[in-house]
Amino acid sequence: MFDNPFFRSFPQFKTCFTDDAGAERSYLFPTYYEGTRALLGIFTCSWAKAQAWLPQRLVPVPAGIGRAAIAVGGFEYTNVKSVEPYQEVLFGVPAVQFRPGKLLPASGMFVRRLIVDKAENVQRGKHLWGMDKSLGAFKFFDEGELRVCEVWRNDRRVLRFEVPRTGRSRVVREQRYLITEKDGRLLRAFSAGQGRKIEHHRQGRLILGADPFAVELEALGISSVPLICRFLPSIDQAVGLPRESDPLGQ
Repeated sequence: MFDNPFFRSFPQFKTCFTDDAGAERSYLFPTYYEGTRALLGIFTCSWAKAQAWLPQRLVPVPAGIGRAAIAVGGFEYTNVKSVEPYQEVLFGVPAVQFRPGKLLPASGMFVRRLIVDKAENVQRGKHLWGMDKSLGAFKFFDEGELRVCEVWRNDRRVLRFEVPRTGRSRVVREQRYLITEKDGRLLRAFSAGQGRKIEHHRQGRLILGADPFAVELEALGISSVPLICRFLPSIDQAVGLPRESDPLGQ
């Protein structure tokens, strides 16, 4: 199932860590995700608030006067090599990273907080990525011409994210870096994907609840309608092991 030219171009290796219970866990990297279904949106938020939220040496990507780009994504990982299927929602700020000794900055998306539906992925996020992953209940469903992601906790809705699921389907191939912060250091991991996308401009909607995850998004001044939204009915992905980029505060 994972034997195709896309996955073969990213050879895997094993890495290990000890979880909070003292058990050793091992995983293959890059992680292979086959046939992922996803909702993605590029929204805007306050540039000043995004800058204050980011670690040192990261600068948000502008998206208009006084505004910065911010991404929200909902993912249905239905087939993951060596990992149980799971679901995830995240938000991240596209940023430019200034690195000591480098003439040119690097770009990537800084991600700190996610919600997942499996405890195993809370451990992976904490020990490998330095991410704050917490548990929630997910509902992905079609509603008319929309694809909808809802996340719930304690009988309260965290968020509802809607994107159009109809329209012209196009091939998508992309590569980017994900940036996280762990133990005072920035980590970078590559992410590559290929599949199909349905893209719309200034359509879709994000509705936030009272959960701390949603409150943090609202505090950044996020817009309710995305500049660009995508429905990906199927995409293969390879996500690398996060590696140290540079220490903060130096």
